[in-house]
Amino acid sequence: MFVLIFLKGRMKWKKIRWKRKNLKRDNIGQEYKWNLSDIYENYSAWEKDFEKVGELKGELAKFKGQFGNEGKLLEFFQKQEEMDKISYKLYRYPQLARDLNSSDKEAVEHLQKVQFFCLRRFLLNCLG
Repeated sequence: MFVLIFLKGRMKWKKIRWKRKNLKRDNIGQEYKWNLSDIYENYSAWEKDFEKVGELKGELAKFKGQFGNEGKLLEFFQKQEEMDKISYKLYRYPQLARDLNSSDKEAVEHLQKVQFFCLRRFLLNCLG
């Protein structure tokens, strides 16, 4: 691999060699790794939030035709904001887990599950 180096206003190409053995994940300190348990402890906790988002989606549908009432509109936006925050976490947890290990089948399955949910929600909003 070549790198471009600047020395005293002059550019110079220098060939460097990477030591492959140092690039293994096991050799990296824990302080440099993502701690996904800050988002969810495990997929059981993830599943609980996935169910909660489904419930919130149903609650939001009940507001149809009530936006003339200012209080109901505010309540709708608060529930929608709660659902959006949870949805973001639901998406990011398996996405980051998959980024850590692309062969993690559980992460891929959960990511596909939440992607399908988001797509379905988007299509229902667009198509009515």
